Amino acid sequence: MKTIFAIAFISLSFFVSCSSGDDSKKDSEHNNLYYFSDFENYLGFGRSTNIQKGEAFSGKCYSKADSSRPFSAGFDMTVSDISSKKLKKVEVTSKAWLSDKDCEALLVIGVQRGDSLVKWEGFPLKEKLKEFKTWDELKGTLLLPQNLESYDVIKVYLWNTKNKGEARIDDIAVQFYE
Repeated sequence: MKTIFAIAFISLSFFVSCSSGDDSKKDSEHNNLYYFSDFENYLGFGRSTNIQKGEAFSGKCYSKADSSRPFSAGFDMTVSDISSKKLKKVEVTSKAWLSDKDCEALLVIGVQRGDSLVKWEGFPLKEKLKEFKTWDELKGTLLLPQNLESYDVIKVYLWNTKNKGEARIDDIAVQFYE
């Protein structure tokens, strides 16, 4: 009986350690202000019906913005959950895909306070990507406002501004600087 209990305990310990479900990685190399998702799991990157299974850059999942859903899933976290120190800048690196020349999509990095945007910037995919229907690197940087509050929310997502075509995002890395 002790042997069965010991095997069950070891198996349970192994299962728990291997299935944390946290694909949002905080990396000590990046000063614990680094978050990543490939949309296989969602911590810090929201749960959304815009997460699709299919031809992702990596893994099986990506998020999209198209005519029926103009906003992709993305990063969404309050400042107090990121750091207790003053944040100065956020850099985003991702893989993106654009269906065609009619698709007008932006990588949005923004700061939301309640129902209003304090600051945001949009980075046009058409200007950043080399080809259509091919995954390519997409980057954007936002200098954070001086009046950033602990309850403000930092958001990163794709916005299909004309609701035409399809834009996809995968492997989002979000790096904050104090």
